[in-house]
Amino acid sequence: MKRIPLLILTLLLLLSGIDLFAQVPKNKILEVVTKNSKSRIQRIAQDQNGFLWLGIEHGVILYDGILAQPVVLSDTITTSKNTTLLVDHNTVYAGFEDGTIVSINTNTSTVREVWKFVNTKISSIQVTEDGSLWAATEGEGLLKLQDGKFRIYTTDDGLADNYIHELINTNNQLAIATDLGLSVCQLQNENILFKNYSTDHGLTDNLILTMSKTADGLLLMGMQNGTICSFDLQSETASAFEYFNNRALSPVSKILLPENEIIVVTENDGVFMFNKDDLEQVQQFFLEPENAAIRKPLDCVIANDGNMLITFGDNKILLSDFRIQFIRMHDGVSFSDAQCVLADSDGYLWFANSDGIYRHAGEFASSQMLEKKYKAPPHLDKIVTMCEGHDNSIYFGTFGSGLGKLDKKTGKVKFYTEKNGLVNDNVLSLTLRDSTIWMATLGGVATLEFKKKKPIFSHFDGESTLGINFIYTVYNDKHNRIWLGTDGRGLVKVENGNFQFLLEKFPEAGKSIISITEDEHGNIWFTSTDKGLQWTNEKSLHDIMLGTDHVAPEVFAIHSDPLGNIVALTSIGLASINHHTEVATFMNTEFDISANYLNVIDMDSRGRMWLGTESALIRFNEYYEGKTQRPITWIKGVDVMLVPIDTSTHIFSYDQNHFTFHLTSIWLEAPENVSFQYKLEGNDLGWQQTLDRAITFSKLEPGTYLMRVRSSINSDWQFADEKSFAFIIKKPYWYEWWFVAMVLTLLALIIWSFVQLRFRRIRERETLAREKVQSQFDTLRNQVNPHFLFNSFNTLISIISTDSQAAVGYVEKLSDYFRIVLQQRDKDVITLREELELVKNYLYLQKQRFGDNLDIIIHVEDRALVSILPPLTIQLLVENAIKHNIISRSKPLTIHISTIGQYIRISNNVQEKLSKEPSTGIGLPNIRHRYRILFSKEIEVISAGGEFVILLPIMKQE
Repeated sequence: MKRIPLLILTLLLLLSGIDLFAQVPKNKILEVVTKNSKSRIQRIAQDQNGFLWLGIEHGVILYDGILAQPVVLSDTITTSKNTTLLVDHNTVYAGFEDGTIVSINTNTSTVREVWKFVNTKISSIQVTEDGSLWAATEGEGLLKLQDGKFRIYTTDDGLADNYIHELINTNNQLAIATDLGLSVCQLQNENILFKNYSTDHGLTDNLILTMSKTADGLLLMGMQNGTICSFDLQSETASAFEYFNNRALSPVSKILLPENEIIVVTENDGVFMFNKDDLEQVQQFFLEPENAAIRKPLDCVIANDGNMLITFGDNKILLSDFRIQFIRMHDGVSFSDAQCVLADSDGYLWFANSDGIYRHAGEFASSQMLEKKYKAPPHLDKIVTMCEGHDNSIYFGTFGSGLGKLDKKTGKVKFYTEKNGLVNDNVLSLTLRDSTIWMATLGGVATLEFKKKKPIFSHFDGESTLGINFIYTVYNDKHNRIWLGTDGRGLVKVENGNFQFLLEKFPEAGKSIISITEDEHGNIWFTSTDKGLQWTNEKSLHDIMLGTDHVAPEVFAIHSDPLGNIVALTSIGLASINHHTEVATFMNTEFDISANYLNVIDMDSRGRMWLGTESALIRFNEYYEGKTQRPITWIKGVDVMLVPIDTSTHIFSYDQNHFTFHLTSIWLEAPENVSFQYKLEGNDLGWQQTLDRAITFSKLEPGTYLMRVRSSINSDWQFADEKSFAFIIKKPYWYEWWFVAMVLTLLALIIWSFVQLRFRRIRERETLAREKVQSQFDTLRNQVNPHFLFNSFNTLISIISTDSQAAVGYVEKLSDYFRIVLQQRDKDVITLREELELVKNYLYLQKQRFGDNLDIIIHVEDRALVSILPPLTIQLLVENAIKHNIISRSKPLTIHISTIGQYIRISNNVQEKLSKEPSTGIGLPNIRHRYRILFSKEIEVISAGGEFVILLPIMKQE
């Protein structure tokens, strides 16, 4: 006999003949509006980062709860309706009505690839371990795409039907839901072979609309006829869920398996939910009671925060939190204004209102009728507390009427008052320690125990032991210690008959304590009217921040849950406080769930919290342990110089210094309440808080930066989810070390070159000065040397003897010559006009000696007369010509001084003496050197064709 799974057997036994009680989960509407229009949402999926991907009539949208960003698709795709979505790692696969398949990068929201191999609707997509993409079509069979190659499988290949609704990949097998039953193929086989199953094999219907798989590989199938069927792939055994098979329910839209729950979504009959491990009862929920029969769910998913997200084909997403169920009325009895609640050890829920005490099974199925266990008489004031005694009785405290005892079997009620020994008839809180009932009253602390069925009351004199009689609450911890919540003296521990006051050790602790509980580590949590929520391990005291910086909610009651968290009923909603991080997650801030009484919260044997509020009885089941407990922060994008960048880039140039960071936070329950803190390390000294989702920094200096962002809904930033983006703005090249080193080196070279040039110029000027002095000295010496004077005096004597008047003129010229030499000897440069005046005097003296044998021709342009040259330059050249050449009647010497272009030309005919006069050393080398130093110019010397020519560059005065 083939194996029948235990789950199915349990379902068969337990679901038969169960009626459901309709409950309403906490609902919220998310309206999705893009920049251009409202979008009609067909499909929904969530990626690993928490972002929602919405398939709409004409494309795909990325949604974070606030902003809707359409994915850019081609025009041909956007004209087709989206029909399926699959998130696989960092890729979203979208199938469309016209047969197109698109892959989208979840990190960049950009299209990777587009395929189109068929012309009919893509109804489901799966990606297997080998990277193959499988797509179901409604009419053309099964499509496989691998390594760029595709293959289509149809009924010709053994497929049950070409009209496919959903694919499931499980245990190396592909399960295929068709119009004509279930097809299964082994994925590891090269040749795909299909095994087909139908109603002939135990399926409740051949038309399978949806499938889901359990952790052990069991398939759960939802059918067109409203039935649910399971299929064990290993034993190839089908089993029906009898409850659904016996009722005419609408078609099944979706089957979801969050943690320990099975959720079945139908087209018109709401949602059915039951626990996998305890299938005694089935719960039915209407998604939106006012129009549940009209709106048909198109798609749904369990989000990472534990909520169910449902689409109906319009622009809205229904967020339903099945952890919180509101029970407002049953059997004609209103569950509002519950004064106290109690979950007993038998799985029953007890609650009291002004009419009396009621009991109901914890599942609230309609087949289990509400029982009124005690009808309160008119004179009875409020029942404010209940606890279960060791004797199978329910004890309840009243305000003014003492302590009541209700026998669960017989329903008999007995009262104990001050007449019976009770210290005070106002009993506000009860707890059981061993077989003793401890009571908090307005007259102090009292106890009740039974000896031989006789009640024995005792009490502590509040005035003498506590200093006050008003006790609000009493609590028994895991170590059998009693904790008292007093009005004014704070938290008091009773151990071995001793009273220890927390205020004595921690003066900052609350004084008026109204609720006490203990977490899994033995820490005592308590709430007070003056200091709010606190906890202590008796070594230290800790304050818990609830709400926001500006709103500190009132805490009515607290209780620890099976996960070790603290559930608190507050004036702004139900909160779950993580005992490790102390972060509070509010389950509801939009509905009135406040309470006016002390003992309105309790936990049943299955770990579910029951809360009595003004508007309804609330059941809170924290079944989804993997849910996010705080907003998820993301840096959605970064713009540099107003242009979006690839966030894998982290290094930017100095002129890329304008940054905009786009922030988002995934908190679907209340995205509008999310606030951000950011700090740009390297620029900001502290955290900045904002509600904006775009942060801009302009004109950032070069450096290393780290943009840190975190988000919160209650301004509790200690454990807020944080993301960061590190980047570097490089220095401009002129700030780089190599450029600075190069510039400094170049500057050093320039300075060194300048210094060397300066030194060279100084040396050259010193040399020039020395040569000038030497030249002057040599010139003077030359002019007064014996030969010059001898020749000059001989000439003068000869003139005197013949022409005394000419002799006078000769002497005057000789005097002018020496005067001009003396005037010019201290100058660096003189004009050509001044130089020619000297030369004319010198030639006059020489002509008196040589007569017509020496001919000097001067032809200089007027423009050149203002040019400059070293003093005695032409005079030395003329002197050298006379010195080195024969001058006679047969060989006259002709000297030409003229200007040619940019030169002064001095030339003479060459007729060298046979015996040369000794050189003075101030001739051509001296002139050439002085031109180099003063003008950085060269003179030209040409000796050719019997003519000796000197070309001096014409230099203008600056």
